[in-house]
Amino acid sequence: MRSGQHFYFAGQTLKYVGLQADTALVRRGTRSTNLTPIWGGTRLPICESLSSAVRDALERAARVVESGVADDLPEELEEFLPVVASQARRSVVPSANEVLFETYTSQDGHRLLVYPFEGRLVHAGISSLLSLRLGRLAPSTFTSTFNDYGFELLCPEEFPIEEHLTPELFTRENLVEDALESVNSAELARLQFREIARVAGLVFQGFPGSRTRAQGKHLQASSGLIFDVLAEFDPDHLLIAQARREVLENQFEQGRLAGALDRIAGSRFRISRLEKPSPLALPLIIERLNAQTMSSEDIESRLARMQAEMHAEATTRPRR
Repeated sequence: MRSGQHFYFAGQTLKYVGLQADTALVRRGTRSTNLTPIWGGTRLPICESLSSAVRDALERAARVVESGVADDLPEELEEFLPVVASQARRSVVPSANEVLFETYTSQDGHRLLVYPFEGRLVHAGISSLLSLRLGRLAPSTFTSTFNDYGFELLCPEEFPIEEHLTPELFTRENLVEDALESVNSAELARLQFREIARVAGLVFQGFPGSRTRAQGKHLQASSGLIFDVLAEFDPDHLLIAQARREVLENQFEQGRLAGALDRIAGSRFRISRLEKPSPLALPLIIERLNAQTMSSEDIESRLARMQAEMHAEATTRPRR
């Protein structure tokens, strides 16, 4: 997050001021926002081979749905066939060498959903890069949601996203610079520098078993001070460079990000314009609901209410 950015937390809108040691400083917000901080927890990213297997399995299921002949499918894939059939009716089922882009308009704004099936960290990196590069084409605000299978970009104002969906948008040119610019890399590098400084022996934690052993907040403050001094007077220091490298790898899985961009740029683009979300969008909708809303309802009840609202809207909409 960047200084001055608004976000939603604990039922209220706040404005991010900065980071002091390991404490976020905020003020009460002055405008509404859809941005909600999410703790990653144990959401481990999927590996490259599993990503490829998911794309192949989806293509195989689509062939079965189209032909009506099951070729000894695994039990899990058989259970998934109704979802694939519904996706084929409402939108497009991408093959292994295609990337699906879905667009639709909701009450919150214009939405773009992309399904590269590359894993959570890679999708976090691609969504940040796209937000930055699209924002350079025309000033706008994007809110991203991502999971292991795809990501969503929400723009509150009308934005001609489809016009800019070209392979050049996914180029690896200036990848490192754009990736660092798309996140608050200075604050992330400062946090990452704590462990680097500890291993390098730049901060003293106290003697083993001592009651006066330094606490995490003091270590962060000490390593943060060292980071600020090195960043100002020796910006090319090896430890500063290592902190930035680790930020890129931890945040975006940089080793796979460049390869994923090349694969997407070389794939066939399938653009589907929808009036309401498709079945593949459901996990992203759940991700967004869990991230943005405080509710005592279970997710099934909230999804059923959304479905009823969309059905009512479709039946009352005048026909062209």
